[in-house]
Amino acid sequence: MLRALLIAPVLALCFGACASPTVPVPPPNPESMVFDIDELPTDGARGLARFSYDGDVDNGGAIVFVFNRTLGEGVITTAEPDGTVLPTAPFPVGGVGDDADQEAMAGDEIIISFEIEDQVSSTCVRIAAGRSSFAARCNTN
Repeated sequence: MLRALLIAPVLALCFGACASPTVPVPPPNPESMVFDIDELPTDGARGLARFSYDGDVDNGGAIVFVFNRTLGEGVITTAEPDGTVLPTAPFPVGGVGDDADQEAMAGDEIIISFEIEDQVSSTCVRIAAGRSSFAARCNTN
């Protein structure tokens, strides 16, 4: 009985201290993002785009939000177990940047968010056709 009384506090301490901490959801990597432009916007009409994402096992099963901050619309999907995001349903775009000149890009600001349990991590990029890049990140100023 005495041994059990002495071991109980040690076990309680270990369970509190030995439990692994929650690993934060990593922010989506712009270089893993691909935007497929179905229709380019013309004469004030909106175009359509789809989003996909290369695998990142840390984002496996996440709820994925693709939100066009410029237009206030988006889509929601779920990442595959390996973290890939298959092409989403089309979402509207009003402007698509030029890959050749990302500094002067006029594309819509697209916020990509991954949610796992009660954690959310996001990255904002200016949309351009094809693979995104770190240079396409939205200005935070």
